[in-house]
Amino acid sequence: MRLSTLEIDRIDWDSYECGCGRPAGHLATDLRNLISANTEEKIRRVDFEGHVEHGTIIFEVTPVAITVMVAALSEELHPEARHKLHTTILRSISGEGEEMVNGTPVGACASAARAGLWQLYKDAAEGFGVAALIVNIIGGERARLEYFISRLEDPPEWVGNWNKLNHK
Repeated sequence: MRLSTLEIDRIDWDSYECGCGRPAGHLATDLRNLISANTEEKIRRVDFEGHVEHGTIIFEVTPVAITVMVAALSEELHPEARHKLHTTILRSISGEGEEMVNGTPVGACASAARAGLWQLYKDAAEGFGVAALIVNIIGGERARLEYFISRLEDPPEWVGNWNKLNHK
């Protein structure tokens, strides 16, 4: 049993408008396809651009989709699928600067992402640098992340750049 699948099934997707303007029911299929993908080709077929986010523009369905993505991060995923989820979450939370965006409260995406904070720490420590950026944006404790990273025998490649940026 996958938590992400339970979360997908729990949501009435057609009650949300997708970024493409249609009911968001097709996103449930896209999320299932990405989460179960075992090849890079299958992962490339799933595109959330214009559906969940458009750059840093979010849509009504975005916070709901992020709840599924966060649940999926706790599961075994192809590394490219994990990266696609991280990237989509990052884009979704990066543009939250106004009170409302397309009728969606701006903090809703960051709040949904915060539910996966411990998994994001783990992913960052395992080499997914985008996860560290998410942790930083959603208010994770930078000191905690840096402590975790400092305890690794073989820190991920992104740590060198992170240290250069944050210790000037």
